[in-house]
Amino acid sequence: MNNFDVKNIIRRFKINCKSATYSLIYICVFVWLVEIILHTFSPNLYQVLIENTAFSPFLIKKSIWTWFTSMFVHSPGFSHIFFNMLCLYSLGIELEKFFGRWKFFFLYAISGLGGCVATLLYCKITGNWFLSAYGASGAIMGLIGALLVAQWRLGENTRGTLIWIALTLAMPIIIPNIAWQAHVGGLITGTILATLLGVNNPILKKASFNERFAIYSLLILIVLLSICMLCIC
Repeated sequence: MNNFDVKNIIRRFKINCKSATYSLIYICVFVWLVEIILHTFSPNLYQVLIENTAFSPFLIKKSIWTWFTSMFVHSPGFSHIFFNMLCLYSLGIELEKFFGRWKFFFLYAISGLGGCVATLLYCKITGNWFLSAYGASGAIMGLIGALLVAQWRLGENTRGTLIWIALTLAMPIIIPNIAWQAHVGGLITGTILATLLGVNNPILKKASFNERFAIYSLLILIVLLSICMLCIC
């Protein structure tokens, strides 16, 4: 019964909050619970919440914050949040050990941003601006891309990760209304960042891992923002 003691639960919660993986999961689950409450008791407020947190290219100039908030919002159904959090937990525990807390969090965030930019670019190319995307899957795809690069460089078997990526990218064929553009953008962003970190760049030969991570992240961020400006101007 001690395992269900309130003090033990609070203590474990505080310890877990020191982990970026657990913190991201807690935030996503908390937001999802708020969504469930609003969706059940106040559908109008729920609609307002989604309109102000989901990434909608058509409204992006008025709702800049949705670049970030869209990574933490999910559909009210259980499957969306469950599978995303399961993937985040499976990937995060190991990747966070390698990258460290804050670099892992930034990898997650910049991958999610890459997913948003890919959605925006798709709207620009097709002329269909009435799309919206939300959920952690774009950011999670970036984590999968980083895992693939790490496995390849360590000489580990990448078959399982490749199958995972293939199934995720093929999912929109089976399940409608999935923002596959965000999946592709997140995957590309995370893969590129992880690949650059392993490149033997003579210019950054004396730079530490933290310095190289900061430099390459900044370069990718500049590229993403440049694509964004070209799309909305």
